[in-house]
Amino acid sequence: MKKFLEGLFYLSILLVILPSFKAISLFPSSHALAGLMWAALFIFVLYKSFKEKLDLISHNSLFKYFFIFFVFQSLSVINVVNFGSFLSTFEKIFFSGILVFISSYFIKDLKSINKIIFVLFLASAINLLLQVLMFFNYQLFLYFGGIFLNKSYLDLISVNIQRGRVYLESYDEMLIPLILYFWMQNKNRKFLIWFAFLIPIISFISLFRTKIIMLAFALLGSMILFLREIKRYYLIPIGISVIIFSLYWFLSSLQFYTVFDRLTLQYSSDQGTIASRIERWGFALDMGISSPAFGVGLGNYYDYLPSNKQQSISTYQLANQEYDIAAQDPHNVFFSTFAETGTLGLGTFTLLLLYFIKVDFEVLKNKKNGLGKAFVISFWTLFLYSLANPSSSITYQSLFWLTRVAIYKLNIIEAS
Repeated sequence: MKKFLEGLFYLSILLVILPSFKAISLFPSSHALAGLMWAALFIFVLYKSFKEKLDLISHNSLFKYFFIFFVFQSLSVINVVNFGSFLSTFEKIFFSGILVFISSYFIKDLKSINKIIFVLFLASAINLLLQVLMFFNYQLFLYFGGIFLNKSYLDLISVNIQRGRVYLESYDEMLIPLILYFWMQNKNRKFLIWFAFLIPIISFISLFRTKIIMLAFALLGSMILFLREIKRYYLIPIGISVIIFSLYWFLSSLQFYTVFDRLTLQYSSDQGTIASRIERWGFALDMGISSPAFGVGLGNYYDYLPSNKQQSISTYQLANQEYDIAAQDPHNVFFSTFAETGTLGLGTFTLLLLYFIKVDFEVLKNKKNGLGKAFVISFWTLFLYSLANPSSSITYQSLFWLTRVAIYKLNIIEAS
């Protein structure tokens, strides 16, 4: 029974990291199915805690900080005008708390952490292959996507394909530090080389500026962190750099539009996306100031936008779809938190980050905790995404908290 429940836990992690597939008729998606698994596992862990007198909370500083954060996020219900949107966002935070709780039970030792890492790599392998298919034959991808993927998820992918981008909600760049760590441990190198090869390529051809910034941060952070060891494996970062710049040279020679063109703002459309983000940050700031204590409510940013900013007036359907998607969030976790949960919500979120920074400095000072250091770089690589993109999805939230649990548990393991 115990092994079955452990398997269920790892399966649920895999389901929530993968794209949102159509699940059995009782559930709208595979993500919803993962949520049901977490609820069932939560009941089991709660039962075991009472029966065996396990203390999973009082000495768990991570859960304590999460609980403070959760309480002040919840208080934003006071100013809600769209309760459905509030519940949708609240649900993701609530289930993130369940994930922290059950992860604290199932992740006990280095063996269980390695299993989590295996799940992360397995999910990444599937996501990378899907993105390769999307790049080479998007029509075939959309055909099979129509059969297997949840409609709302597929619609988002379709909009990005029409914009010439390779999009899947995956954060593969955060695996770069783990790849380098395990490479230096001389483990599964044949397996790792494919990830070291594919992740930079997908980051480049995706045309998402954030992914290239995440990739650069992950590489530089890992090289600085493992400076002594990396000298022996200098060919890895050099090889990744060669891959990226070779792609840039090849595509530029064919007059293809590249992510570096986007980074250097070569076209007015790229300047426009930055201008629109700054405008949304301004709206978010105004919302937070108008409701300084509790904000306008989780998920209610869109509902408090000026009416003329809620819909596009373009005659092009694609432009309207892009605008509708972009209008749902200010595309920055700090502005979003301030707008929707006010000073109290932003304050507790900042407190949470300061706690993470304190813990991470302790990890970085520990010469023995190499895997913990890799996870630290992985976490902040993931966090970079939230500075210019929406971060309320269950996939992002799950990876955010799962990474923190791994760091917390590795600290305990190293201390014991």
